[in-house]
Amino acid sequence: MSRGVLLLGGALRLVVALVCIGALLFWGAGTIAWVRGWVFLCLLGVTLLVNLTLMVHRNPELLDARWKRHADTKPFDRVFGALYFVATVTMLVASGLDAVRWQWTSMADWLLYVGIALHVLGMLPVLGTLLTNPHLETTVRIQTDRGHRVISSGPYRYVRHPMYVGMILLYLGWPLVLGSWVAAVAGGVVIILLIVRTALEDRTLRAELPGYSTFCDRTRFRLVPGVW
Repeated sequence: MSRGVLLLGGALRLVVALVCIGALLFWGAGTIAWVRGWVFLCLLGVTLLVNLTLMVHRNPELLDARWKRHADTKPFDRVFGALYFVATVTMLVASGLDAVRWQWTSMADWLLYVGIALHVLGMLPVLGTLLTNPHLETTVRIQTDRGHRVISSGPYRYVRHPMYVGMILLYLGWPLVLGSWVAAVAGGVVIILLIVRTALEDRTLRAELPGYSTFCDRTRFRLVPGVW
């Protein structure tokens, strides 16, 4: 598939995703006159567009692979996918219900900037993994059809699962951007799910991917250097 086709396909998927996310946010809020909702959408759209453009030029085979569904996805990851989807949708809808429509809780305005900072910091390891690892598919499986091998360069020199580090930072920051403590609870559920997925994926790779145990000896920590 040519880079132009990949970029066009990715851009269309991005637009659809942003429309769906916006619909959830503003349906919960009951109005489109919600500044933090628009800030979140713009922030997400710009950074994802940057990710998409760089991936098309640096790691196009991964972009194509991430759009496909795979029959050999590990069973635990199918459960994770369902729970992750429900928790994320809950976070988006609850943010509008809480911050705008019913105002169950209140959040200081300055936390918006903390949330933006966490978003930017989170996108850095996410982008690093997307550009470095050609096997970074959306589900956990051993990619025998794609010559699956251990990647130990880039952000993988520091932790074994840098993508999840970035995602945890994103889910910490997004409720702050949206201004909702209720959304922060749902974001916390997603973070717990990501930590569990990290442990299960790491165990799978140790057992089934040649060379991964040696990689673990060099890069000792899964998510936080010196901790875990």
